[in-house]
Amino acid sequence: MLEGSPLVLPLGAGRVVVRRPAVGDEDALVRLFISPEVRRYLGGGLEVGVARKRAERMTAVPSGDFVIVSAMDGAVLGSGDVRRKRGPWEFSYQLLPQFWGRGLASDAVRAVVVAFHAVKPDDVLIAVTQDGNHRSRALLEGLGAVPDGTFEEYGAAQRRYVLRRGDVSAADAGRSGHPPVTVRLATSSDVDAAGELTEQVYRVGGWAGEAYARELRDARTRMRQALLYVAVLDRQVVGTVTLALPGTRLAEIARDHESEVRMLAVAEHVRGRGVGTLLLAVCEARSREAGLTGVVLSTETDMHAAHRLYHRRGYRRAYERDWRVADFDMLVYHRPIPSR
Repeated sequence: MLEGSPLVLPLGAGRVVVRRPAVGDEDALVRLFISPEVRRYLGGGLEVGVARKRAERMTAVPSGDFVIVSAMDGAVLGSGDVRRKRGPWEFSYQLLPQFWGRGLASDAVRAVVVAFHAVKPDDVLIAVTQDGNHRSRALLEGLGAVPDGTFEEYGAAQRRYVLRRGDVSAADAGRSGHPPVTVRLATSSDVDAAGELTEQVYRVGGWAGEAYARELRDARTRMRQALLYVAVLDRQVVGTVTLALPGTRLAEIARDHESEVRMLAVAEHVRGRGVGTLLLAVCEARSREAGLTGVVLSTETDMHAAHRLYHRRGYRRAYERDWRVADFDMLVYHRPIPSR
């Protein structure tokens, strides 16, 4: 859980991942804070020295702060926070200008709202934007936020918006033509669906005997022993992955500086929509937060679609680490986690 916030990070939606600020993010954050375009409705760009101190403070103690990064390459696109400012929980966000107009802010806000209501189902979440900030107002209203009055602050009229559980409409298909999938840490209400999906995918592929099928179905145990993430579409689990940190029970081949991706599964009807990419991106972001330098995974020889996904994400074969379990040859892939 992010200190000073109810969010459990990282999480993802569409083409972005929301994670904790980390060492290496400072230069991008400084560019964000000094930008007159970004801070047009926030009193103008900060002086460079002030911006640098603020960025360093965020990466050292991310009290309610988060960064928005690309799910494809991990580049920092913007930042935001969730904290109590005026009573209820309130969130804010800002993106570098070169990423405006692509729907990336909508993806990030959607991820934050869905994740918030997963852990705070009875609470409202509010956002405040200057009344003249028509771009931000259009984004919030497009996601189902309801205007809740105006007030004066910083010498300008401010508009308050409220997002209640269910306000983020699954009918909002965005630019892709499809409602975006969100990825978050699983809750107890997700585990049965996650287990059923994992077992089904592996059985249909011919990758699970009876003993392993029982293990695949037991997502409840995985949630206790590792990090269980789910991809959710219209409140239904359509993908899942388990991330084992080094030294934990489910880390079969990970070394001390590596995490291990296990039991990746995506429902057939959403394949080709980037669900596997987003699940892996969240695992990689969590590994970076943990200060690890690499991610490893094992895959069977005939999981060809998975191999293509891993290659696109920068995973490369670690031939010397291949191994065998029961009657299956396991191929090992590795991806370094750079500090930015």
